[in-house]
Amino acid sequence: MNSSLSCAQRALLGRFAGLVCVLSLIVVCPASGLQIMYQGAIQGAMGPLSGGNMALLKGEVDAARAKERETLLVSPGSILGATLECGRDKGKQMFSIMNECGFDVMTPGQHDFVFGLDTLLERSSEVGFPLVLTNVTFEPQPGADVPDTSAVKPYVMLERFGKKIMVFGVICPTVEKDWPGWETRIHLEQPLESVQKYEAEAKHADLVIVLANLSFRDSILFLKKLKWVNLIIGNPMGPDEVFYGECLDFSLRDGRRICWTMNGNPRAGSVSLRSVDGLWEIGSARPEPLLGHSEDVETARRIKAVEDEILATYSQTLATLTDSESEDSIGTLLNAVRTELGTEICIIPTSAFGSMKKQNLSANLTEIELRSVFHFPDRAAMMRVDGATIAKLWKRRNEPLVNETGISMAGIKEEKGRLIVNGRVLVPHDAYKVATTEYLARGAFSLLKPDVSGLRRETVQDVLVEFFSKSAEERRTAVNRLEHRPIVKQTLSVRGSYSQVSFSDAVRGYQYSDPKALYPNSDIPNFVGAEHLARNAMVHWEATSLTPDHEYFARFDTTYKDFREYKAADNWNLTLRYRRNDAEPKWLPFGELNLFGTNLEPDVAGHKRPLFGKVVLGMARKDDRDLRLFAGVGKIYRFSMNGRPENAGVNLGYEYTGKVGKNATLDSVFTYFTSFDNDKLTTYDGNIGLKIPIVSRLSAEFRYYLFGWRDASIGGTALRAETFSGLSYDLMLRHF
Repeated sequence: MNSSLSCAQRALLGRFAGLVCVLSLIVVCPASGLQIMYQGAIQGAMGPLSGGNMALLKGEVDAARAKERETLLVSPGSILGATLECGRDKGKQMFSIMNECGFDVMTPGQHDFVFGLDTLLERSSEVGFPLVLTNVTFEPQPGADVPDTSAVKPYVMLERFGKKIMVFGVICPTVEKDWPGWETRIHLEQPLESVQKYEAEAKHADLVIVLANLSFRDSILFLKKLKWVNLIIGNPMGPDEVFYGECLDFSLRDGRRICWTMNGNPRAGSVSLRSVDGLWEIGSARPEPLLGHSEDVETARRIKAVEDEILATYSQTLATLTDSESEDSIGTLLNAVRTELGTEICIIPTSAFGSMKKQNLSANLTEIELRSVFHFPDRAAMMRVDGATIAKLWKRRNEPLVNETGISMAGIKEEKGRLIVNGRVLVPHDAYKVATTEYLARGAFSLLKPDVSGLRRETVQDVLVEFFSKSAEERRTAVNRLEHRPIVKQTLSVRGSYSQVSFSDAVRGYQYSDPKALYPNSDIPNFVGAEHLARNAMVHWEATSLTPDHEYFARFDTTYKDFREYKAADNWNLTLRYRRNDAEPKWLPFGELNLFGTNLEPDVAGHKRPLFGKVVLGMARKDDRDLRLFAGVGKIYRFSMNGRPENAGVNLGYEYTGKVGKNATLDSVFTYFTSFDNDKLTTYDGNIGLKIPIVSRLSAEFRYYLFGWRDASIGGTALRAETFSGLSYDLMLRHF
């Protein structure tokens, strides 16, 4: 028959056979060439109880491999976590399921060390896939030797499907200082340099993959520096990420790509690769479709058995929540932490509550729900944070600051453009008591200045359980006590300075006319009758007790000068004040008592010790710039001064404190009083000062005082001006 075919027929038959061959190759060898599936950052969420589903992952992997034989399954880590499922056996069941899923390789992420280095090494010995971590060295510590770490490889060369696939693993070194409970035996080196050392070995590989726990920015830099790396698969990490809950990929112009796991999502990611003329074409990353298959039945059964055991232990109801508490679930948890720890504010990364998704807390709250919602092992921490930093965090709280979400805050709100902390206006230069996690207290993401002095023994989970274990009445009492707790601020300053004093001519008219009174004193405070240059010592103390409704203030000064003939200049001043308080700047009632005297015993002429007093009742207003205005009626009392009237009149004044530049402080006080009485007494009393920090609590201080007194019975306004230049040492205390 073949002999009867013409040349044209033979040519056509040959072409048809060739086409059939090509089509058969396309069917047998799909365009992907190689499929890589990946999963990570599930942080111990093994089953639905903690927001995960490893049974679904097993079903997806089996279905994908049934469709595409050349499928690789990898993990950039953070598979373990402090969930109840992982905690019961320190991740043994989780690693067993990973082994059954058929993982080819895994890089340990920071969460995988939650149970310690020794436990992770034990888990690795129980599975059939290798662990790779390139930028790590293990260093023994006093009393803590390093176990056999040969199971952790710097890289692996997988031989799969006729290809050599080289896999590295890296973790960002910053976790060494800010990750809670990070073991000192584990030292992380720079990832880029660590991988670069193996460039020669990489030349023997067909494909090079890096499993990474790096920020997006660092990952791009990684690919730009190491041209021989084809693909990075990583967990989202760092404040510069902008994707959350989605599978992120980013391609460079040369086709190399970065793929991210879906943080907290039980679905696997997937990317297809095809080798063309020795170069890899890498497709877009995508969530792995279910392919018509459901979760793996046997894996689901095993997980349910674990969850049933946990439910039997932790399912007892701790508290019954109101509808509002349940609807504002994150706010309820944050307020529970700050109330239990007794702080003004609570700051926790929103991603810490990622397992809640859009769900609310149950009306009947159980311990298992609390521990499942917040499944991080962080200890609770208490810090002092300045108001300026808190204001910045509030403005940026919805930005992707931490793990692509942001931060959640309680105890602070914004009203009419003003920040209110626990019922009181936020003061930028005040330090506030803040409850947070150990992770942020260690300086993670540079949100807060590192400070671990306030670390607690309890984890955040323990704090939540402790609070909700109280009765409803006990919780209400604790919340009410916190909301009305006063803020007490105290300042004690010791000042040493030189002063230059000058007087107006009218001062002479206010001195004693008694011929025996050769002692150049005056019955008017702060007048000594002559110019002088003196060295001074002053002790200054003031205290404020502030509640949402009331403000109590006390201030005491005592001054000593170094010249004998003018000892009347040694004086003291006491001010006591009460004012109604409100978060809004408005005029509210106030009352003030001011006493002034000299540090003298009766002088040689027998004159009694001068003592003056002033009582003022009126209205006061405080605004957001820390400016207080006072207006009221007052009365001056001149104790031990026979023949002098007691004067009643109008009293006006202000107090101001503010920042100048970055660190300097400007403060000013001024009071004006004028009487209705026959002598028409008028007084001026005030000062303005600039304090510039030198080191720690030591500051350079410059201050100008002005005191004036006018009495109609004598005439002329007597003015006393004094300029101080010196040093001050301040001890400040703020207690909540």
